[in-house]
Amino acid sequence: MRGVAILLCATLAACGSGEPAAVREERGSVREREVAQVAAARTLSGWDRVFASPAETVGSINQAGFGLPDYASAKVGAAHNAAGIDRLMSRSTAPTPNMATASVNGSADDRIDQISYVLKLDDPGDAATARARFAGLIGEFLTRAKFGDAAPLLDAVRAGRSAEAVIGGQRAAVTATSNRIDVTFLRPAATGASTNS
Repeated sequence: MRGVAILLCATLAACGSGEPAAVREERGSVREREVAQVAAARTLSGWDRVFASPAETVGSINQAGFGLPDYASAKVGAAHNAAGIDRLMSRSTAPTPNMATASVNGSADDRIDQISYVLKLDDPGDAATARARFAGLIGEFLTRAKFGDAAPLLDAVRAGRSAEAVIGGQRAAVTATSNRIDVTFLRPAATGASTNS
């Protein structure tokens, strides 16, 4: 009886998790592509590396708790769009607290065209705290990407004003209204607008 149990365990292990072979193969090929992208990105620096290494960039954004899904698998139609979860920025006791989110999108699974951060200011009484925390999270992302010239952009976010800044030779935009701040990094050859609402 014990031998039968061992044989049964070995047979089940050989069968895998019960998912179809095509699903296992697709997951494996996605992982292989991500590994190749990360290896290729190691030869790059600056924005070239940020936009050419989706797995690394999404991982860096997610260090701030935004919870973006895998970019390569986040395909909607002909585009890829990985949107994160809302993250509390200030005063959790407010009826509608200030929340931030982040997303990346692009036309290919091995290249990001746009990185977007959005702060929704639904609690104006604590907007300054939310803007400061939001700027801090964006600043951490830029520091991990080794950009040291982000102060003008982060100052605009903290002040809640629209501005354009050049970070690492790349233009970045802050679009601010009384109840929302969008920060957008667009790959130089890409065109588009934020898909966040």
